[in-house]
Parts: sequence; C-alpha cells; structure tokens
Amino acid sequence: MPYSAESIDEMARALPRTLSDVNNLLVRHAQLAESFDGGVKEHLLHGAGRRLNVIRRCIERLFQVFPPQRTRKLDDGELGDVQLMLQALCMNVAGIFDNWGWAFALRHGLLDLIGGPHGASLFKQRIRKFLPEPLLRQVEAMDDWHTNYLKGYRDSLAHQIPLYIPPFTVTKDEEVRYRELESERQQLLFAGEFDRYESATQELEAIGSACTVFMHSLQFEGVYRPVHLHLQILSDCATVVECGGLFLSHWQERA
Repeated sequence: MPYSAESIDEMARALPRTLSDVNNLLVRHAQLAESFDGGVKEHLLHGAGRRLNVIRRCIERLFQVFPPQRTRKLDDGELGDVQLMLQALCMNVAGIFDNWGWAFALRHGLLDLIGGPHGASLFKQRIRKFLPEPLLRQVEAMDDWHTNYLKGYRDSLAHQIPLYIPPFTVTKDEEVRYRELESERQQLLFAGEFDRYESATQELEAIGSACTVFMHSLQFEGVYRPVHLHLQILSDCATVVECGGLFLSHWQERA
C-alpha cells in the first residue's frame, strides 16, 4: 500500500516542521515549569515535557528507519523497532492530555470538584465546566478523534492487543505465487531437495513490499480499521502541538 508521490512530498515538508514544533512546545513547558513547584511543576516538566521528548525522538527515528518512500520490506529488526516507536508514540500522545488535565486541576485546586485523580484529563467531562472557553472549544473539536481513534488504540495497547504493523503487503498475483512457493517449499523439504528448497525460499522472501499501515488486530478490522502509519503520526503530533500551544496560553484561566 504505497503512498502517492504527492503524499510523500507533503510528508517530507511536514516532518522537519513537526519536529521543530514539538521541540518548541517542550521548551515552553520547561520554561513555564520553573515558575511553579509541587505537582504542577511535575506534570508540566516531568509529565508533559518528558512525553514530548519521547514523541519527538520516536517521530525522528521512525521516519529514519522507515521513510514513507521505502517500498522494500522491513527486516525483523526494523519492523520491531518501528512497532516499538509506534507504541511509545501512542501511549505518550494519549498520556499528555492527562498531564495537562492534572496541571490544570492542581493549578486551580479542582481535584475534589472533578472527582479526584480519575477526573484529571482534558477529555473527562467533569473538568470541562472549568476550562476557559478557547481551550474547551479545542477539546470538544477533538472529541471524535479521541473517542473513535486514540482511546481505542491506546486502550488496546495497554490492556488487550499491542499495535501491529504487518511485515509486508502483496498484490493479488504475488499472493498466488507466495502460496504456491509455500506449498512447493514444504514438498521440497520433505523430499530432501535442499538446493531447490533454498532457491524457492529466496524467491518467496523477495515477494512483497513494505506495509504502510498499522492496526489493532487482524480479528477486529471492523472496529479498529487499518490506519496509514506516517500520515497518522504526523496528524496526531499536529493535534498535540495545536492543543498544547492553546493549553499553555490559557491554562492559568478557568471558567
């Protein structure tokens, strides 16, 4: 499932901008945290700030290991590294909204009013009546993204099935040949024809191209649809940057 040339060009332009935006947001958190202490500082500096550092590094490394224009299959080590970075990104993108919720609740003494620690997330309903109007509008605009994408994938990763990138994808013709070679290899192995077995193995391993989607599980495609890896990562990070900038501009206000 290769990307179009237009998508590849768009991502090439977006990547450095995304890395710069995430880094700038990290610096802003670190600078602001110096004006506070206790839990507020913890969630700004060691919560959101640490997550932003992980997000930035994961984006950088994932695009290095698996650039969008690559069609050659990932080897086992590369595939494992990309899945590791994808899973770290998912957990930290989801978690940063909790850190912002904590910082806001602690700044304004709201923990008891929002039902304790379980209410300390920007996506929790109890905290919303205290959010300043610009931040509330931003959070409401992200409800569909959070409910129908982020929460499901984060919960799956934490409690059910880790996020998965298929090792490769094949065309219909390649699939037919792949199955033929699998059957042929088994027969050759049983017959002791090891030279022909090795030749068939090499041909089989050359079939297919890198897969550019991730998913929850092959058993639940209707619920957790396959998602384009690079495009979704850049989109998620743009959402974090947009919401993070708005949060830092308004979090010391409250409704």
